Parts: sequence; C-alpha cells; structure tokens
Amino acid sequence: RESNRISEFDSENTMNALLLKIVSEPKYSKFNFVFEMPLKQVVNKTYMQELPKPLAEYANRSWSHVDFVVYNRVTKEILFGIEVDGYNYHKKGSVQAERDAKKDKIFELIELPLLRFNTRNSNEERDIKEKLNLYCQ
Repeated sequence: RESNRISEFDSENTMNALLLKIVSEPKYSKFNFVFEMPLKQVVNKTYMQELPKPLAEYANRSWSHVDFVVYNRVTKEILFGIEVDGYNYHKKGSVQAERDAKKDKIFELIELPLLRFNTRNSNEERDIKEKLNLYCQ
C-alpha cells in the first residue's frame, strides 16, 4: 500500500489528498479531519435517544461510518461530514442508496451538514472551502 493511500477506493484517496491540501493552507489551519469516523461517535448519546429507533439502530452499527468528518482542531467540535459516493456503488435503489438516505436523515436531525460528492464532480475544493469559510470568523 502506498503511504498516501488510505482506502481501496481512489475517490476516497483523492478526497483525503484534497482535505490534506486544504487544511495545510494557513487560512484553514484550525481545521482537521478524520477518515471513516463511526456514525455513533458523530451522533453522541444525547442525540441518539432523540433519533427514531430505526435510525438509532443504524447509527449504532459497528460498520456505519462517515467517510470524512471535519472538525475544529481547538474545540474538537464536529463541523460537517463528507461522503464520497462512487457512481455505480450508490445507484438509486441500491442497498447503499438506502443507507445514504438514512445517513442524510440522521445528519439532518442532529443539525449537522453532510456534503456529498460523486466521483464525477469537479467543485469539491470550492464547496469544501465555502463550508469552512462559514467557520473562519
């Protein structure tokens, strides 16, 4: 495995490289990110009890995770999640598409943004920086 490869998926490796580049810029140095954070860590215990039972059960599964979680280095506050959706893997009607919908709903209910990028998009850097700029004040 190459040292800069964190995943078997090129799309996740590409996003990891982009996030490393962004947080190395002085303007964004107070931010950092985690790869594959368990969903139950994103949804803390307080919120878990407020989720509808099927969503709480999904969030508690050991395999449920968020591809990337961006947080404030100082406060450790989670700011938003990022999902990298491989085009074929996330097709409408697939099991993964159902999981994506659950994850979207969970993020909506805990009032955290979740950015989704398919592997054919080209505005990832702009979109991520726009989101980070909201926390730069």
